[in-house]
Amino acid sequence: MHALYGPDRPEKIEMGWVAQCLVRCHELIWSVTTQILASRRDVVLEPGFMTHAERDGFRARAQAAGHCVKMHFVDVSRDVRLARLARRNLQGSNTFSFGVTPAMFEFMEARYEAPSAPECSQAASWISTSGE
Repeated sequence: MHALYGPDRPEKIEMGWVAQCLVRCHELIWSVTTQILASRRDVVLEPGFMTHAERDGFRARAQAAGHCVKMHFVDVSRDVRLARLARRNLQGSNTFSFGVTPAMFEFMEARYEAPSAPECSQAASWISTSGE
C-alpha cells in the first residue's frame, strides 16, 4: 500500500481514501495471482478478506478460472489483535509506513464479517486461538 499510494497519501488519512486504495490493490493482487496460477503454481492470498463479498469474489474468480480454492480462517480475539496492533505501531518494521490509529482499527472492525457457517464448512481449516 505504501509503495503504491504513499506518495499520494493525504496528510490526514481518511477511511474513504483507504477503501479506494484497497479496491485498487485487490485488483492488482488478482492480476498477479492469475499470472502465477497460469504458471501452475499455488498462491496464498491474505489481503484481509474482511467481508463475505470479498471472500466470495476472490473464490468465484479463482473457481471460474478453473482453480481449486482452499480457505483457512484464523480467529483471534479483539484483545489480542489490539495488542498486536499496538506492538506493530511501536516497533515498526522494514515495511512499516504508518501507524494504524484506534479510529482506523474501529473502522475495519465494524466492517468485518465473520465467516458464516457455510463458509466454515467449505473452508480447509478453521484455526481458533485465544493467545498469540
